[in-house]
Amino acid sequence: MEKSNPKKISYLRFLLVFVVALILVWEQKISPVVAEYYDEDTHDCCNCNRNMSQFLPSRYKHFTNMTCADLWSPFTLRYFKSKDHIMTIIVSAAYTRGWVAMGFSPTGVMAGSSAMVGWIGEHNKASIKQYYLEEALELMVKPDQGDLNLTHVKPAVVLYRSTIYLAFQMHFGSRKSQQFILLAYSDKTPVDDRLKEHIERTTITFDFSQGSFSEALQDLQDKVMIFKNSHRIFSIFGWGALLPVGAIISRYFRHHDPLWYYLHASIQSMGSIFVLVTLLAGELLYRKDEPDVSLHRALGYLTLILCILQVLAFVKRPSLDSKMRWYWNCYHALVGRTALFLGALNIVIGLQIGSSSTPWKVGYGVLLAATLVTVIILEALSWLGKPVKVRSPAFKTNLNH
Repeated sequence: MEKSNPKKISYLRFLLVFVVALILVWEQKISPVVAEYYDEDTHDCCNCNRNMSQFLPSRYKHFTNMTCADLWSPFTLRYFKSKDHIMTIIVSAAYTRGWVAMGFSPTGVMAGSSAMVGWIGEHNKASIKQYYLEEALELMVKPDQGDLNLTHVKPAVVLYRSTIYLAFQMHFGSRKSQQFILLAYSDKTPVDDRLKEHIERTTITFDFSQGSFSEALQDLQDKVMIFKNSHRIFSIFGWGALLPVGAIISRYFRHHDPLWYYLHASIQSMGSIFVLVTLLAGELLYRKDEPDVSLHRALGYLTLILCILQVLAFVKRPSLDSKMRWYWNCYHALVGRTALFLGALNIVIGLQIGSSSTPWKVGYGVLLAATLVTVIILEALSWLGKPVKVRSPAFKTNLNH
């Protein structure tokens, strides 16, 4: 019987060990992992009893005593904190396409937060990245940046049945136990690592020491609604009622001198105050809710500037017998009408992007229609030479208007 070659056996044993070690190292290095699809269509993202060892990569399989909490449909959070303050987090959600994200915010809002985002792209390619949300705008969401101090253990994203799992580790020593957690998802898959706007998002306060959470921003959401309604009311009263009425008085009722002047100046001043309050409420709303309203904000600031120009023009108006008076009148009328048009346009834009309910839209529509009908009637009467015509005042005033 031929004897075995000890050197050959030793070589084969070494080769086998090397291959196994290479496989283990390779699995540890890979960041995204896509698990096998199954025929059953079971939505088990919220099942805390799910045995994840059958589909998670080995570096996340040995955590058996993870705390589990169903946060917000469709998100479930599992986590384990080691004695050396290493936090292992596995967040799962029902998934069809697009991206899902879990973020940490120092203030409870999107701006300044850092998030782990995972998705399944073309050809079942899984991706998971950290993002820094510098502002609540798509262009200001920075991939491969953020304040999460991740460990050397590579993050992973797994699609199992109809549930996506995001797994990552981070150093948690310097963080407080109670954290603002952002949860969001979208049905649009990122292109070139650029995230599209979320469909829905929420913010909660999670206590990692107790495994409990609360709707932390319920008070904040109530404040957001207060700011939103205040913004709508002041905007509609300012741009939709006061300023148009003041302009109508100035154009069609000058024969009631000096009453028209006092009414015009008073109403326009009050309207300008409403415009300023509208902008302040809008800024507070933006800082609390951070919607993507770039055009709406730009028009808001532009119309405020036009109002300021009107006030300055009023203060620096030339005398009635000045040669510059005609040019001043043209400027004053042009800037005023431009401001009114942009103000009305901005209200329509705001009601649309703010997902305003039907009563708000109908209410402003009725107000705008009534204003336009009034202007048309008064303009027609002025052209027909009816009592609304401009005539010399019954007495002279010393007002320089």
